Amino acid sequence: MGRRESNSAAERERQESNTLRILAEEYRVIHGTPPGNHNLETLGNLYGAVHALRDGDHPQPRAALCLSGGGIRSASFALGVLQAFAAKGLLDRFHYLSTVSGGGYIGGWLTAWRRNNAAAALAELNKRANALGREPEELRGLRANSNYLTPKLGLMSADTWAMAALYLRNVLLNWLIYLPLIVAAILVPVLAQTTMAAAIYWPAIVHHTFLLGSALLLVMSLNTSIRGRLASTRKDRVTQGRFLRQELLPLYVAAMLICLYSVGEYRTHAHRTFFNTVTIGSGAVVAAVLYLTAWLWFARSRGRLPDEWLKLIAAWTVSGAIAGALIGWGIEIASDLASSSPPPNSVRLVVVFGVGWIAGSLFIAEAVYLGLTSYTPKSDDDREWLARSSGWFLALSIGWALLSALVLFAPNLRDACQQWFWALVPIGGGAGAIAAGVGSSAKTLTGLFDRKNGESVSMTAVLTVASIVFLVALTVVIGKGVDTALDWWIGMLGQYPRDFANIGTAVAVGAGLAICVAIVVGLSVPINVNRFSSHSLYRNRLARAFLGSARGEAGLDSDTRDPLTGFDARDNPPMSELATASVDSNGHPRLFHVVNVALNVVSSKNTAWQERKAQSFVLTPQLAGNEYVGFCDTKEYGDGITLGTAMAISGAAASPNQGYHSSPLIGLIMTLFNVRLGWWLGNPKYPRKAMRAGPKWGIFQVAKELFGLTDDDNAYVYLSDGGHFENLGLYEMVRRRCHMIVVSDGGCDEKCAFEDLGNAVRKIWIDFGIRIEFKKIEIKKRGVDKALYCALGRIYYPELDGTKREPGYVLYIKPGFHDNGTEPPDVCAYALANLTFPHETTADQFFSESQFESYRSLGKFIVDTILGEPASQPDKSAPTVALQPYWKRLSEYITQYDSGPPAAKLDQPI
Repeated sequence: MGRRESNSAAERERQESNTLRILAEEYRVIHGTPPGNHNLETLGNLYGAVHALRDGDHPQPRAALCLSGGGIRSASFALGVLQAFAAKGLLDRFHYLSTVSGGGYIGGWLTAWRRNNAAAALAELNKRANALGREPEELRGLRANSNYLTPKLGLMSADTWAMAALYLRNVLLNWLIYLPLIVAAILVPVLAQTTMAAAIYWPAIVHHTFLLGSALLLVMSLNTSIRGRLASTRKDRVTQGRFLRQELLPLYVAAMLICLYSVGEYRTHAHRTFFNTVTIGSGAVVAAVLYLTAWLWFARSRGRLPDEWLKLIAAWTVSGAIAGALIGWGIEIASDLASSSPPPNSVRLVVVFGVGWIAGSLFIAEAVYLGLTSYTPKSDDDREWLARSSGWFLALSIGWALLSALVLFAPNLRDACQQWFWALVPIGGGAGAIAAGVGSSAKTLTGLFDRKNGESVSMTAVLTVASIVFLVALTVVIGKGVDTALDWWIGMLGQYPRDFANIGTAVAVGAGLAICVAIVVGLSVPINVNRFSSHSLYRNRLARAFLGSARGEAGLDSDTRDPLTGFDARDNPPMSELATASVDSNGHPRLFHVVNVALNVVSSKNTAWQERKAQSFVLTPQLAGNEYVGFCDTKEYGDGITLGTAMAISGAAASPNQGYHSSPLIGLIMTLFNVRLGWWLGNPKYPRKAMRAGPKWGIFQVAKELFGLTDDDNAYVYLSDGGHFENLGLYEMVRRRCHMIVVSDGGCDEKCAFEDLGNAVRKIWIDFGIRIEFKKIEIKKRGVDKALYCALGRIYYPELDGTKREPGYVLYIKPGFHDNGTEPPDVCAYALANLTFPHETTADQFFSESQFESYRSLGKFIVDTILGEPASQPDKSAPTVALQPYWKRLSEYITQYDSGPPAAKLDQPI
């Protein structure tokens, strides 16, 4: 077995150990001591203990209730579902409550209410409180806060203006970091231009020092390439991080030094012939060839020398000479450009294209080398390795050329279009607002992997163009301000204007760059990357609306509630205190709350995750984490993460990095507009970091958000909406081997395409090898009369194969409206006035009273319809699942449009 295979086996063992830890702890909390000989020391034993819960005279099959994402729409619908189950005495039979995003709003409300008064939560959830027929205060609070972001509507509402003020304040504080960061990026090409213009008049010894330095850096870069391609052991090979540090960065610096050397050539060596210039340019390659020879000789002494080493040296020499000749030719061209007009304008083309010329020269030389060595045994490996390195060189060249050209030629563009210049402000701002606003809806970013139709491609193209227009306009407009500020700054320091080449001008520009960097670093500590995102605004209002309502009259009369804002820190309990939220007769909690979030890995090295770009990550009363990064005690994680924070992270739909909906370009725009609901927390791999509430130096995390560089390897991870991985909460319940899983899917799915269900079933099969099968799904879009509100599927757990045990079941419930008058009259009235009901856009988070009540009423009606009344006699043929008393009615409902076997025969896949 190779070393890579061993590492993979070790990684799988670590993941299995992490999974066993959380599942075993949850088993002990929820079920107590396992029966018989199930010691929970292996996953096999644990799964056996879970399935053994269905045995005996009083079986307790593990059951879960999943409340999906979908914002306030899903929360309203799920409230009706909860009330219907409570009325039937079924709600406290669910061991798990799994919530995602909007489902977490109402799930958090229920958990908080049960924490405060477990008995009242179940007894009063569907009852009127007194003779006046009023609902309990916990429910009345929900209705009062259905428009939870701004409870009081209207232009003159304090809530509306407070929300606007908070958003603008946070944008302003973030731009105190973004603006100097952007200015610093703009100053880099300006510094290159002024330095190069001044270098024209420096002594020849300085120019030759540049040439020598570039040769050494090229040798360093080539050294990395040689080791990466010829190393025979894993530890000698080059990782991507090492490649960027030890090959790409030295190449970039070497290219700039060669450019500095080249612009002085017309003064110090005005009569040089092309042949002599090429000879000088080839000098660095000679050194590289000598190094390669020495490296191969060393390899020979260790018995790792390739058989074709002499031919490799010959091919390297020829291709190196070509690279040197092309670099020398570039030096000659740069010299001519420098002598064609006064500096600094004469060197702009050298700054823009110099890096690309060096990279292009090496690319051509590599092509020649590959052609000459195509017969060698490792030629395929060389082609792939050099293709990857050339791709990075190409990206660097194009990126640098675009930035420097946009910065250095912007003054000419402004002068030519003076009357149109300020039009860039509204045009660019409008394009950015469109990209940030529309792009914040994950449904608009669904990639080509998910929807291969013209509409999806068209929306992606529009958002991409809008993002590019905004970035160009932003660079040009800020560049105008940078020009004005530089002229003032250089004049204040007593230096010549930038139209004249002078070392003092270059130093002044460098000092401005250093000041910008110092501002960015200095402000990134007090301006916390988490606290001044939009997350806090969102979380505080969620906690006030849902968790505050759960406190009932005691919360309203609390001395700690601020009379001006309505906020109270006591609304938001720690997650670690929720394991005892509800206790049954055996002393074990039910409805154990699992909050599902997404750990974003947009830049993951796992190529199989290029579509999903996220991992499942759970926040429970016991532990927080996943099998890849490990788990941390929830009491310590994030300095004691609260239920409100967990709810807000799980509902952070509008985030620059959003799992399989991520678009790095649009994510950059969303970051600049502070459309950031996600949260940076410590990686459970690093326990000391995991205990912090967030990163101390937020600038590094901001950069990762800006450029889509989130992963699970660093000290801090980026958590966002659980729907960015799986929107139903089903994935984690299947992992826990639940025997009956009820899913309330309140996601927006007007066409009944079942994207969320398909995504969950697909990932469960890929990751766990567990099949979920539906015989038929009769849920249809609005207007179809012969349609159902639910579907029943079977879960085939692999450890049950070959046994007589029943499979698990999933009852999938989805809101629907059939236009045939079967729904309640108030629901019909609202539906006829709102033709997209019950799948109104998730962007609408400002529900009215009629809107909230229509979804709640529909949820309760649907559960009552599909379950009916309990059977008068126990149904011995029914499976041992939590819905056993209602199984006959459920099976009849599911099969009413089925021409297959009678409903009573449940021995076939459903």
